[in-house]
Amino acid sequence: MTADSNCGCLRARPYCGGLGEFDEHQDHVSNRRRKCRRIRSDPPLVSRAITVSRSVRRGDAMSASSVVPGPDGAPVTPTVEMVPHWERPLPALAPVEPSALFNGFAGTTVVASLQQLGIWDQLAEGPKTIESLELSSGAVRRRLVAMLGAMTLLGYVEIHDDRVSLTRTGRELVAQRGFFTWAVRGYGPLLRSLTALATGECTFGSDVQRDEAGVATGSGEVGRSLMRPIETDVLGSIDFASVADLGCGDGSRLIRLCAGKPDRRGVGLDISAPACELAEKRVAQAGLSDRIQISCEDVLHSMSRRTFPGIELVTSFLMMHDLFAATGNPTQVIRTLRRVFPDARYFLVADTTAQSWSDYSNGLPIFSLQFELMHTFMDTPILERHVYETAFSEAGLRLERCEQFGAPSTWLFLLSVR
Repeated sequence: MTADSNCGCLRARPYCGGLGEFDEHQDHVSNRRRKCRRIRSDPPLVSRAITVSRSVRRGDAMSASSVVPGPDGAPVTPTVEMVPHWERPLPALAPVEPSALFNGFAGTTVVASLQQLGIWDQLAEGPKTIESLELSSGAVRRRLVAMLGAMTLLGYVEIHDDRVSLTRTGRELVAQRGFFTWAVRGYGPLLRSLTALATGECTFGSDVQRDEAGVATGSGEVGRSLMRPIETDVLGSIDFASVADLGCGDGSRLIRLCAGKPDRRGVGLDISAPACELAEKRVAQAGLSDRIQISCEDVLHSMSRRTFPGIELVTSFLMMHDLFAATGNPTQVIRTLRRVFPDARYFLVADTTAQSWSDYSNGLPIFSLQFELMHTFMDTPILERHVYETAFSEAGLRLERCEQFGAPSTWLFLLSVR
C-alpha cells in the first residue's frame, strides 16, 4: 500500500478533476430508483499498471479450466484452483458490540480528519497545546476541541491544562493512521454507494470511483510507517545493477533504489498518465533522469509485445492480484514476466492475500474486512497465499524470503530465478 504502489486499481475511463454529480443513471426503470452520483477524484498518484475489463473480473469463481497461451503459443492450463475471496466460507467470530460499532464509525472518521489536519503528526512529536494545534491546522477551536474530545472518550488522547498528549493506545493508532486515510478518504465514495452498487443501479468504474488521491495518500502513510523498513531490509540482502518497477506510481521507489548507487539504473511502468508525469518530475528533481526511465503503458499490453533485457530485479507492489484477475492464470502471469524480463535474477512481489479469518476468533484485525469488502464490489478476486506460492514455483522461481508486510495478510516475496 505504499504511495508508489497499486492496490486493486481499475481504470475505467480518463479521470476528471474534483468531485462531480452527473445526470440520473440512464438505466433507471422506476422513479423509485435513486439518482446515481458519479464521483470523480483528482488525478491519481496511486500507481496503475494495467487495465482490467470488468467482464474478466465478474463471475462466481475462476476454475482451473481457464487457459492462457504460453510463451511458445501452446496453451497452459492452471494447476491450482483460483477461488475468489467471496466464495470462501466465513467462520462465526466474536461479535462486535453494537455500541462499539456505532461509535467506531464516528471515531474512524475523526481519526482520518485529524490526520488530514496534521494533528497526529504534531502529537507524535510530543504534547502540544490546543492553541498550537489550532494555529498549525487552521481549524476552528471549538470544532478541533470536539474532535479531540471524541479521541479522549475513545482513549487515544489525554487533555490536561489545555495540553494534549497521546496515550499508549494513541501511539499505536498513530503508527496505523494511514489505514484510516485509505478507508475513509480513499474508499468513502464506495462505502456511501454500497446500496446502489449492490442493486446494480450504479457500477464501479463508471458511476462510482474510489478517491485515488485518498487511496494514494493513505497507502503512502502505511508504507512509510509499516512497510518501508521491511522492504529496505529485504532489498539489502541482494545485489542488482538494474530494476524495473511495475506500477511505479510517482517513482518514489525507483528514486530510493537508484539514489546513491551511481551504477544502478531503473525503469518504471505505469498506466496512469498523471502518475507518470509526476514520476518524471520527481526523477528530474533527484537528478536521475539519465538513469531512470518512466514509461506510461499497460503492463499486460507490454507483456504481449516487448521485452526489457538487462533488468536484474523486477518489483511489483500490491498489484499482482490485478494481473491474476485479468488473465485467470497466475502461473502464466509469472512465466510471462520471466519472458518479458529475460535477464531478471530476482523478483520482489508484495501483495495482499485472502485473510485466514479463522485465526481471529478473539477479534478482527485492522484493514482486512474493508479490503475484501471493497474488492468484492470492484469485482477483483483476492486469492489465497498458496496460489501465489504455487505460481512462483511452477514458473521456475525459488522462494528466498517471505515476510509479513505491514498490513494484515500482506506478504513480501523475494524470489530468485532457478
